[in-house]
Amino acid sequence: MNEQRRLDNRSYKEINNKVLEIQIIRSEVLSFTMNYFLHKDFKLIDPPIIHEYIPNKKSEVYISIDDETFSLNSSNALYMSAYAVLMERVFSISPTFRKERPSDNHLVEFKMLEVELLGCSFEECMELVYDFIKSMLLNLCNIQKGTVFKKRFTELYNSFQVDSQSYADIIKTLRSQGCAIEYGADLSDYDNEVSKIISNPTFVIDYPFPMASWTALPKDHNIAYAFNLILPDQYGELTEGCQRNNDYKLFMHKFEQSDIHVLDWYADAIKSSKTDRSGFGLGMERLIRWVTGSKKIADTVLFPRFTEER
Repeated sequence: MNEQRRLDNRSYKEINNKVLEIQIIRSEVLSFTMNYFLHKDFKLIDPPIIHEYIPNKKSEVYISIDDETFSLNSSNALYMSAYAVLMERVFSISPTFRKERPSDNHLVEFKMLEVELLGCSFEECMELVYDFIKSMLLNLCNIQKGTVFKKRFTELYNSFQVDSQSYADIIKTLRSQGCAIEYGADLSDYDNEVSKIISNPTFVIDYPFPMASWTALPKDHNIAYAFNLILPDQYGELTEGCQRNNDYKLFMHKFEQSDIHVLDWYADAIKSSKTDRSGFGLGMERLIRWVTGSKKIADTVLFPRFTEER
């Protein structure tokens, strides 16, 4: 507790005019996000932050309550799926917690925009991501009050276009430039390196099954309908999404093989879904870091939490 107070004291002393300006931009981005999806007839929902215990999940933050183990939200994708089946078009902006390796693009506690909708194909999901970001940049350009970031907003908007490359091509390019990466590696561990080899925001598609979300729909025997949106200039991964698999029997088999018995509700929820279903998650602090050109993601919040002291 004393250490935590010391860290908060240090954070407070480091607040300057630039950080305060970023908080104003943060407010604009969050407000626009809410209005954008509400205007498109999405329902704002509030999924749980405390999840039932599943052991050995990557980067999970576990807590104990009355001698029972739970985890803090690291992704609400499953809950969002259940909500979407019931309500068709839903979104949330939820506190999210992950113990990831320290870097300029990682926080332990952050806000995640998560979107899920029925009747949406893989391509339409990526189009929604594109339109959201493009519209958000335009909104920032139109802010009436003065901001030191106005020039950057305008440059990002005027130059904004999104490329697309396959996972295999990204791996090939990285290897040709001396990166020791193998096919099948998790690109989230190399997003800084990927940022160096792209000129525009890039959808990385055609992920092999082991690297794609386990909820992703198969495209063929080797790859899935999954994507990551990675930003250039070392801003790294911004968005991850996929078209979902509605195969109830497959999920029940996966749960049985993994000895997981707390997710039957998810399989039951999607059992009645007979249409295309897609969704994505987007880190709000990463978005704010990119639009403001900040070197460190810590600048996007007043009291940042890291996996270790920095």
